[in-house]
Order: sequence, then structure tokens, then C-alpha cells
Amino acid sequence: MQEIKAIARKDGRWWLVDIPSLDSAGQAARLDDVEQAAQEVIELMTDQKPGSYRLLIDYVMPSDIKLAWDGSRERDRRAREEQAIAARLARQTVKGLLERGYNQKEAARLLGLSNQRVNQLARG
Repeated sequence: MQEIKAIARKDGRWWLVDIPSLDSAGQAARLDDVEQAAQEVIELMTDQKPGSYRLLIDYVMPSDIKLAWDGSRERDRRAREEQAIAARLARQTVKGLLERGYNQKEAARLLGLSNQRVNQLARG
């Protein structure tokens, strides 16, 4: 099945829909109408009906906003990695104390955790 790529970006109150392979474009008043606008342009330029091709739409946002979003996602990814490391170290700490003869209540007091949390970490 043929793939046709479209690029959609907001320009004022309109969405511009560019279809580079057809050297053509359309517009839509709402984001929800972008796909239909692209399909209308494709049908007009090629006589192909929706379903006879695969439409791929790349939604483009302003570069400064994309930069902020990408930064947010990267920081979130790093935070999840750090959280996983912290959880592993917490489990190692609790297991290390238990292996050295501390009971769970003692470990909880030393670590400033609840008995329940120490129990969870010991089983993790």
C-alpha cells in the first residue's frame, strides 16, 4: 500500500496541511479536520480514495515549544532511570542490614522507614 506523507502545522487559527510528494497543500480550521483535509487534497490530485493509501501525518509544533517538550521528556526519562537506581539501592540496603542480623523493625528505625516499607523492600 502506498504511503503518502503530510505535514500539518498551525498558522494563526488555521492548520496548514502540506503534502510534499504531490506538491500541494490544504487547510483545516481544526486539528480534528486535518486528516480529512489531507484526504481531500490527495483525492483531488490523484483520484485515490481513502483506504487505497496509507496517510502519515507529521504534526509540527513551534520549534521553541518542541525544544521545551523534548527537554521535558529527556528529564523525565533520566528521572525514571534515577528512580530505578534509587529503588535498587534501597532494596540492597535493607537486604544488607537483614543479612547482618538486623531485624526488620531495627532496619526500619535506622532507615527512617515504616515496618511495612522495609518488608516490601526485603521482598523486592
